[in-house]
Amino acid sequence: MKPRGIPLPEQADIAFAALENCAVHGLPAPEIGTHGLTTNAVRILHREGRIRSYMFQLSYRVVEILVGPHKGKKTRGHPSPRARHHTVIDMQVRSTNGKVPRNYGARNRQKPSLSRIGENLTPA
Repeated sequence: MKPRGIPLPEQADIAFAALENCAVHGLPAPEIGTHGLTTNAVRILHREGRIRSYMFQLSYRVVEILVGPHKGKKTRGHPSPRARHHTVIDMQVRSTNGKVPRNYGARNRQKPSLSRIGENLTPA
């Protein structure tokens, strides 16, 4: 069920309730698009500091509750005991595998130098 027409703060509350329920009962974190979870709602929960996500391979996610009566509880861990998370998402995105997280924004892309632009404009 995809919540349409519901304001984002209410979507975030619905998503938080679903994640909190999974954490309390030791269930795995639900996938985005199920149980009222949307990408925007989860992003709001991260930015507000209500949850922290640990990302594993194959999009497996463990969510930790950071506020409320169930503070500190996590959803079920990765099935493999040797698995390590590669990214932590809370109020900021941090990589734990030594690499800087990708930023798809144009601000950080390498700009062409003026000399290379000039070379392309001169007739051959």
